Amino acid sequence: MRRFWLCSLLLVVLAAGLAAQPYAGDFIIAGSWYSTMDTVARIDRSTLKFSTLLGRLNTTSTSAYNVEVMMAENNSDFYVFSSSLKSVFLVDAAGTLLKTVFDGTAVLGTPYDMALDQNGDILIGDYARGIFRVDRTTGISTLILTTLQLGTTLRAITNDIDSGNLLIADGTNRIKRYDIVTGAVTSISPAAPGAFRYQVEQDHATGRIYTGTCCSTATSGSGMFVFDPSTQLWQTLVGATNPPLRAWYAHRFDRRVQSAGNNLIYSWVCGFAIANNFSALASLTEQGVITTLVTGGTPATGVLTAYGMEIEGSRNAVSLRTAAPNNRNIDLSFPNEGGKAYVAALGLSGVRPSIPLGDGRVVNLTPDQITWASLSNWLPGIFGPPTGVLDAFGRATLKLNANVLGAAIRGQPVWVAVVVLDPKASAGIAVVAETLVIKME
Repeated sequence: MRRFWLCSLLLVVLAAGLAAQPYAGDFIIAGSWYSTMDTVARIDRSTLKFSTLLGRLNTTSTSAYNVEVMMAENNSDFYVFSSSLKSVFLVDAAGTLLKTVFDGTAVLGTPYDMALDQNGDILIGDYARGIFRVDRTTGISTLILTTLQLGTTLRAITNDIDSGNLLIADGTNRIKRYDIVTGAVTSISPAAPGAFRYQVEQDHATGRIYTGTCCSTATSGSGMFVFDPSTQLWQTLVGATNPPLRAWYAHRFDRRVQSAGNNLIYSWVCGFAIANNFSALASLTEQGVITTLVTGGTPATGVLTAYGMEIEGSRNAVSLRTAAPNNRNIDLSFPNEGGKAYVAALGLSGVRPSIPLGDGRVVNLTPDQITWASLSNWLPGIFGPPTGVLDAFGRATLKLNANVLGAAIRGQPVWVAVVVLDPKASAGIAVVAETLVIKME
């Protein structure tokens, strides 16, 4: 494995003279201030101080629920979704509302969650109706999965790195997989020990699926649960503690910070027991150890009940479909790595057991013949270029034309791995991108 990456490192020459752009990676929390209004707040990573990123979306006096936030494909702006307005907005990092991307008042029922699909379009998970795909450019929506097809209501959605399909946390407290090519729905888990809420997150290194739950006063009824597809077992990562952590609504892995063997997951948690009302930002190890718990306030002063969470600058690889169905632009964004070289490779054999870097990190790709072909450009036109230099802002665009592989790839996933090189970093690799998997059409 080491020889494989040594060979890839030889394919590039590191650039010099371009300064990296500082990027704080603040926490972005979307929800509602207690009994007053919906909002999007920023939490400064270094000081943990709150500020309002985006003020009231809902112009009525009643509070609005299920406000979601998601990094846009350019990794600097945000998509913000308001359930009460049933609309998606594009907001910049300063909180300026740039445009309305989607007005869903005529089609949405009770929307819960938001994600990006493999084409860079927006997915809206609707509790009442199913999953809508929204073209990010035109704002046109298509209902791609109904609750009738799903067989139950829907809570949260995310992309599955093992298949290129969608993972759905549903109303029966099970995880289901939706095949975006065939439309088939498959249950992949038994029922979890608690009721799902608003976000589901997958660890790209292990494939384990994390869900927040709510809101029983019994210790077994709330907390954060983890499903391991390899063992088919649920684990209670953290349950109700004192003070009681009742509502684990929103959570994200911080893929910006790669510490060997210890990915932190950040969660916004609320307590609803009498005399223990609070909201807090908690960071957890993969073993469920709470490393920090920063209280956000009390209902009397206005608690932000968060239904969506993002980490600024966390989206580092996005696939955007171009003219032909299997043509893609893969936009890379590594805001603190401007001027550094990168290496990208393809694979058809999945992400595990992955490629160990020897320092606790792994590159989620299992090398195969396509991997070697993509690195050495043996398949002209499929992937180019596989190496290059990020611009001063840490950005680059890869071209992928998977049609070169022929009709046999229809319905098959193609995995893309990207690393940013730095001879001063451990193993010579500064950053490993989150796994990108594209389901061919």
